[in-house]
Amino acid sequence: MNLKKILLIYYQIFFYSVLFSQNIPEYKLDSIVVSPQTSYINSFKVIRNVIEISREDINKKPLLFLNDIFENISGVDIRKRGYLQADLSIRGSTFDQNLIVIDGVPMYDSQTGHHLIDLPLSIENIEKIEILKGSGSRFFGANALGGVINIIPSTLKSNTLSIKASIANNNSYFGTISSNSKIGITNHIISLSGAQSDGYRYNTDFKNYSGFYKFSFTVDSLNFFITSGFSDKKFGANSFYSLYYPDQWENTKSSMVITGLSSKKIDVRLYWKKHNDEYLLFRNQPEKYKNNHLKNNYGLITKYSNFTDFGFFTIGLETGYDEIKSNNLGNHIRKRINLFFDNNINITQNITISLGSGVSIYNNWEPEYSPGLDISYKFFDNFISYLAFNTSYRIPTFTELYYSSPVNKANSNIVPERARNYELGLKYYLDLFKLNFTIFKREGRNLIDWVKKLDSDTWETKNIAQIDYYGLEFNFEYEDKNFKFFGVEKVLLSYNYISSHKIYNELESKYLLDHLNHQFLFDIIHNFGSFFQTYFSFKYEERNKGDKYSIVDIKSSKRIDFIDIFISIQNVFNKNYVEIGNIPMPGRIINSGFCVQL
Repeated sequence: MNLKKILLIYYQIFFYSVLFSQNIPEYKLDSIVVSPQTSYINSFKVIRNVIEISREDINKKPLLFLNDIFENISGVDIRKRGYLQADLSIRGSTFDQNLIVIDGVPMYDSQTGHHLIDLPLSIENIEKIEILKGSGSRFFGANALGGVINIIPSTLKSNTLSIKASIANNNSYFGTISSNSKIGITNHIISLSGAQSDGYRYNTDFKNYSGFYKFSFTVDSLNFFITSGFSDKKFGANSFYSLYYPDQWENTKSSMVITGLSSKKIDVRLYWKKHNDEYLLFRNQPEKYKNNHLKNNYGLITKYSNFTDFGFFTIGLETGYDEIKSNNLGNHIRKRINLFFDNNINITQNITISLGSGVSIYNNWEPEYSPGLDISYKFFDNFISYLAFNTSYRIPTFTELYYSSPVNKANSNIVPERARNYELGLKYYLDLFKLNFTIFKREGRNLIDWVKKLDSDTWETKNIAQIDYYGLEFNFEYEDKNFKFFGVEKVLLSYNYISSHKIYNELESKYLLDHLNHQFLFDIIHNFGSFFQTYFSFKYEERNKGDKYSIVDIKSSKRIDFIDIFISIQNVFNKNYVEIGNIPMPGRIINSGFCVQL
């Protein structure tokens, strides 16, 4: 099917959706109000399992860096190389098989998923995070095999000025100053953050700076905003990519601008993201070996949502470019068009259906289709079962297509990988309790990995035949803002299991089979009267390749008038462990500080 035919079908669907639209301000699905301005993730909350992390949750955790937010999240695996750089995995996916969205815009990294969490904002700039586990390609396009993380930046609630500062071991310093102000009908949020450290071992020092600005206003039902940010990270990368080179060094710079205009039915967003990655094999001898990768991603997203005779209907188009200029990977541009639609329908009072599909056209490959169907059945008001089937795909990164070294050989002929996702779940809710149980299967086809024959030293990128992933998830949550049970405010308990089955034997896989087998998480927030509050977390993880470890983190805080005083300890028992390769993780980190809010 050529592009003209696909666009013709798209605009026919758009025409008929407008023709049958009804002017109804909101539509209630399974006790969740869905308005035309809600995020795509919100549609999934009706049926599938979506994890939400609020600003309040973020404040209570012992966090130092942006990637720390995703620690101790059910089904999410953050694998760090020291402090700043980390790989994200959801439900056993690789670091390339997930997608992060900011303000409704996908933050693609066309070079490599190693930089997926290298985002131009800090912890203080986040209002809320939503995590959809499982396929999200029918809404968001490429790379959403394992899941989608939607980051909602800060929103203005009142005029405030805040200053946060802390100090940790290894001569580590952290600071943020931010201002929220309303001037006439306009809202302004601005912040500057900085951090630096000598590092926890040789060549792990870092300097990190970031800035954020959001401008918005609303006139009648018309909303306009501009979200922008930048970050600059310089860090020693001891053994990050090879244990034979302890003097590696890296400098990544990231920036973004997103501007949007929306009404009750139509949403239009323009975006630009820039990322620069400078890598030195020898920190003090840059002339010996240096890689420089400059990437630009920019595009346009349009979305129309309304209520028709057939339910809550959404249709949209995203078009954009991925560009890279690299001394190692070369100079490349690829174009894309993503078309998507979705319909949420209440068949009866107890049965809700969400069905839709995405179509993606790249100039390099044949069109990719991502249909999906989710069905929920409500036994009682607080007891729901759901069944989901969705397809997803991932396009190759420029590294997989063009990177070469003495022991790595990329393959420019590889094609997008695909997956079929099956999911069955139960949700049970009471006033103070939530229970979720899910089983899932992901069938990967044409999966891309760096592989080698057992008698070879050279890794090559290939589309291997098939790997199937099986998993189950159990989550329990207790929350009582009145602290009726001995001062306990919140308890989170979860267990996750994943196994994989490969349908090939002659090749050794580098990434696809390196995932968690078992994950057990326990979090508790306790209030000691009006004295102070304590957050305690325990994590046990066991990997497919045999590594296992348990980590305890804790944070205590006390509010005095407009000042919060806190102390946190990561890795309380100073455990020695690794998450990637043989790179040792930091030991015990003690961080103490204050936050003044005026």
